[in-house]
Amino acid sequence: MTKKTREWKKDYAVEQYKNGEFSFGQAAKFADISVWDFPSLLKEKKVYLNLDIEELKSELETIKWILQKNNTS
Repeated sequence: MTKKTREWKKDYAVEQYKNGEFSFGQAAKFADISVWDFPSLLKEKKVYLNLDIEELKSELETIKWILQKNNTS
């Protein structure tokens, strides 16, 4: 993938997240970056976190699942 394509994917993911079209996790995945790095990308693009309580709970459950999976591997 070219650098230009990677940057476009990041820009598109941030825009879709900002508009509520992508969840936090979907945007990070589309941008091909980790959920740990996505907040830094949002900060760089001057976009605020857009999580409601249900989405936050869901993302935390996903993080717990990933951590448990990594601990059993």
